[in-house]
Amino acid sequence: MAGLWSRWHDRASGEELWSTTVIVKDADDWYRQFHDRMAVLLAPESYAEWLDPQRKQGQLELLSKSAYHKNDELEFFPISTLVNNPRNDSPECLELTIPSEPKDIELLLDL
Repeated sequence: MAGLWSRWHDRASGEELWSTTVIVKDADDWYRQFHDRMAVLLAPESYAEWLDPQRKQGQLELLSKSAYHKNDELEFFPISTLVNNPRNDSPECLELTIPSEPKDIELLLDL
């Protein structure tokens, strides 16, 4: 996933702050079933170039050639609603969950 980070100092307080962002693009055909935007996915062979601190130009070209998706490379499955609260930071957040309500199952199958 492509992202950016910065470390800076607040002029008023002098506090060191870290900022991060995930680079997004319009969703491809497969991902559009979930949302209209998606994170830019870098191909593994582009990691070193993207992370190279000496690189001063060509980032947009790298993103456009590396933003890839093949329908057989991603999968989805229902997970716990624990992920909806940032205070929950445990392995249970990623465990497969079978929806208990019939309407939830119907919504999942409509995808």
